[in-house]
Amino acid sequence: MHRLWNEAILPIVIGLALMLWGGYYLYTQIYQQKSDFFRTDTPVIQIGTNSLRVLVASTTRSRADGLSGYAPFPEKTGMLFIFDSADFHSIWMKDMLFSIDIIWIDESFHVIDIDSNVSPETYPTVYEPNERARFVLETPALYTAAYQIRVGDSVTIPAHLIPTDLKKY
Repeated sequence: MHRLWNEAILPIVIGLALMLWGGYYLYTQIYQQKSDFFRTDTPVIQIGTNSLRVLVASTTRSRADGLSGYAPFPEKTGMLFIFDSADFHSIWMKDMLFSIDIIWIDESFHVIDIDSNVSPETYPTVYEPNERARFVLETPALYTAAYQIRVGDSVTIPAHLIPTDLKKY
């Protein structure tokens, strides 16, 4: 009986325990990510005539991590990358789990370029705007098509998120 336990039953029990723990961990990570969008302090931006809640990436670390490892998130949500200066800020799909639209925004708060339905399978391809951008907005794939977001659309960002050098006093 002892040999049966060690060779057959114990590995099954350990395997099931690891699967349960992994499932619970994954569930808590997805729940936490999605719940971040519904906090009352999550900023809302306006793009064209549409509003969406955004997580903000404004530090070197948060911009580097971006949405890597995130589970797909709710409709009308995204991540807003705020950079220290306008440049040809590039985006890639490293460690991404879902497709996105990438929207580049200039210092005058207008959409200057869009890449739609970019899938994780495109990694290591790098996506860059045609012009220098100050902000990048990542949304779930096909957001730009569904809400008719176009180059030239204006973007409204809450005042507390606008870099000091862009604020008009």
